[in-house]
Amino acid sequence: MPAASIKPQARLHALDLIRGLSMLYIVGFWHLFNYTKAYPGYFNPVTTRLTVVVLGLFTLVSGYLMGKKDMNLTGSSLQSYYRSRFLRIYPPFLAALSIFFAMGAFKTGTLIKSALLLAMFWGPTPPTLWFITMIVCFYAIAPWMIHERGQSAWRYLVLGLIIQLILLANVTLGSQPDVRIWMYFPCFAAGLYMGKHPVSRAGIGTTLAVLTFVGSIFLSVFARDTVEQSLWSMPMALFGAVTVFLLLTGPWLRITRLPAVVTYLSTASYFMYLTHRPVLVVLHRIYQPTSGPAQVAYLMLVGIPFIVWAAWHLQNQYDRHIDLVARFFLLTPSKKI
Repeated sequence: MPAASIKPQARLHALDLIRGLSMLYIVGFWHLFNYTKAYPGYFNPVTTRLTVVVLGLFTLVSGYLMGKKDMNLTGSSLQSYYRSRFLRIYPPFLAALSIFFAMGAFKTGTLIKSALLLAMFWGPTPPTLWFITMIVCFYAIAPWMIHERGQSAWRYLVLGLIIQLILLANVTLGSQPDVRIWMYFPCFAAGLYMGKHPVSRAGIGTTLAVLTFVGSIFLSVFARDTVEQSLWSMPMALFGAVTVFLLLTGPWLRITRLPAVVTYLSTASYFMYLTHRPVLVVLHRIYQPTSGPAQVAYLMLVGIPFIVWAAWHLQNQYDRHIDLVARFFLLTPSKKI
């Protein structure tokens, strides 16, 4: 069955599910157990690979949503695009960087390089916030990629390969570069392409993606460094993300309705990522139960609901006052960002 036969609303629900659950995994499991010694085994060969796939999936969805529309390279179009992306992403990111810095998470040099979006190329990168630094770099080149996608698939592929080679050169020759920008760029590029070119034969495409994903898992065994930061993990990030995306957005899974909590999570996902570390640190300092199970219960039953609640309200308030943010940065307010 052609992928185009899937109703847009069903696909939108699937994207909300992906974003909400992906962020909940990172915040409520992968990072949460940094603040308790109750379960040191959470960091293992399975969960490290799952984390790579989850981050790849979130990156792919970011590209997919960005790639839903065509884009030309005229001055007015580029100005509108960069203004929109800047207001949506950069001010909250800058605020989060300042909070992390105030809490002693990194030094002044990392703060400056991260704020200037140079940290992925000239490290070290900020803990946790490296992902936002990376995504913003991808957003910066997205208009040119979308334009080439509209010309032909081959031109798009060539441009993607050139960018990947440039990133690889930086990874091998740069000063403390972060390999993860090379690892996850193919996920973003795949998402941009799939935004306008859905898989026409989802069954065949998904089967190939699953087989390639399984092969890439075995390839990741050759990682010399940690799996989350290894060149060998790039195929696993890409094909794992594509596989999950096709499975959840394919014609066999028609999501017509989602629990309100999933939509809530999806809406709050960006601010959840920005704020969860500081909240967990503060909760850890305020009160720490003595037993391991009690620590986990405290973080999950108190910390995670508070993070989700605070993130949703922060996002809501930010959206309501985005014109004030625009004026602060000397940009023309607009009702459509």
